[in-house]
Formats: sequence, structure tokens, C-alpha cells
Amino acid sequence: MRQETFPLLRCPNRCPNPLELETLTEKQGRTLTGFIHCAGCGSHFPIEDGITRMMPKELHDQQITPEIEAEIRQKKSEMAARDNEADDYDKMKNLRLFGKVEIPYTLGQMKLRPTDVLLEAGCGTGRMTRVFAPKCKSVIAVDFSIESLKRCRRKLEAEGITNVDLIQADNCAMPLESEIFTVAVSCGVLEHVPTAKGRGMMVSEMARTSQPKATIVISAYKHSLYTRLFDKKEGEHRTGIYYYRYSKPEFHKMLTEFMDVEGLSGVLMYYYTARCTRPSHHGRKHV
Repeated sequence: MRQETFPLLRCPNRCPNPLELETLTEKQGRTLTGFIHCAGCGSHFPIEDGITRMMPKELHDQQITPEIEAEIRQKKSEMAARDNEADDYDKMKNLRLFGKVEIPYTLGQMKLRPTDVLLEAGCGTGRMTRVFAPKCKSVIAVDFSIESLKRCRRKLEAEGITNVDLIQADNCAMPLESEIFTVAVSCGVLEHVPTAKGRGMMVSEMARTSQPKATIVISAYKHSLYTRLFDKKEGEHRTGIYYYRYSKPEFHKMLTEFMDVEGLSGVLMYYYTARCTRPSHHGRKHV
């Protein structure tokens, strides 16, 4: 974690107390190992091999309330599945072919500038992170699969990319202060959040952490005449990962609760991609 990133962090358990950083090893202005402490809730968040691990307490607690038990169970199941497939994810031929269209299209929607501070919500193994990072000032990349983040770190190190901070966190409870980012992006992540409330929380968090007028690009599974031929609107992949497919009006309606939608396209086969802006006022809904 870069030293300049620490002031941007907050407790994912929404404690109002300031965090404290304990650095154990450091290299070139980066904390490689250490701890972040929250005096408010008593949580300790480790920094391991440069990855800051700031998961909310409900994803650690053995005792959770019945109201969120099913959602937490599904999230933990996906975390385990993502960890298990991290080494094989980049080998998927269909994904590599799709990326040749998806990545340039997403970059066109983002319009990154050298001065931009970027949030990538759900970076996975970094197949897009390594493309985004050279085009902007800095990146904070969030994912809840630690094995995927480790693979992402190795890619960035191999290419000499040093302007990225990797954080293990839940996109629905980002450990980040408000109004940080000039651009935010999430590609093919939202559809895997297991409840409508959770999906709203993720979009709300992307809006909250973005500056007024920031560009926010989000893609999610589409439910169209074509996708109805081979898949259900809601279900689980063979790996056990939950998914939800949006109709175009449904996706647009959900996004407009939190941000202004400038464009919504289905050009990416089984994804809808929305280009949005964070409103300049605070009157929008927050979950």
C-alpha cells in the first residue's frame, strides 16, 4: 500500500473513528506488511505482501443475523470459488477472445486521462487493471478474492506498474472515504452480488466514493431474447457462483436511483454497459 493511500481508507464496519497504521516492512514508500487498527470496533486489518485486507466483520463472524445469513453464505461461497479458479481464470479462451472487444470498448466509455484517480470495483486477477493503470494517475483496485488479488499483484510487478493499490474488500462496504475518484469502473461484477439490496449497495458505494461529476462505467449480465435461449434470469453457474441478469429497463431504473445514466448499450453480447456520472448534489438514494 502506498503511503498516500492510507488517508483515503476508512473502517469497512462504518466506524467513525480514525484508523491507525502500523508498518512492519516498507519499500520505496509502500507498506508491504503491517496492520491497520480501528479503535472504534477493535478490528485489525492486515497488510500482507502489499495487499491491504479490509473485509467487513460479517464476512468473518461465525455468528451472523438470520436476515443476512443467506447473502453472507453466498458471498463466502463465491469467495472460495474465485480463490480456487484464480490460477485458471486467465487461461479461459473465450474470456481472452471477449476481452479483445470488451477492453477497448470499456476504455472508450471511460475516457481515462493522465490525471485521473480510478476505482476498479471487482478487479479479479487484473486482466483489465494492467491496461487501465498506465492510462491514469493512480488506481485503487478492490476484490474479495485474495488469490485473485495475489495473481493481479504478480502481473503488475512483472510489468513494472507501481501506481496501483490492491485492497481485499466487499464492494458493498468499501473501506474508502467519500468523493475520492474521478473515474470508477466495474466490469461483469454486479450480477454476482446475491441480493437486490446488495447490488444497490454496490452501486451506491461506487457513487459515494466518486467525486461529483465523475464518470462511472458499469457492466452487468443482460437478460434478452438471445440470453433466454441458453440461460435463466437468475441462478448459479456450475462453479456455484450466483448470477442475476438484468433487462435493459430494469438495469437503467436501478442505476438512476444513485447516478445519472448518460448511455446504456448492449453491444457487448451478453452484457449491458452503462456510462454514468455521479450527480453534483447529494440528493440521490443511498442504501
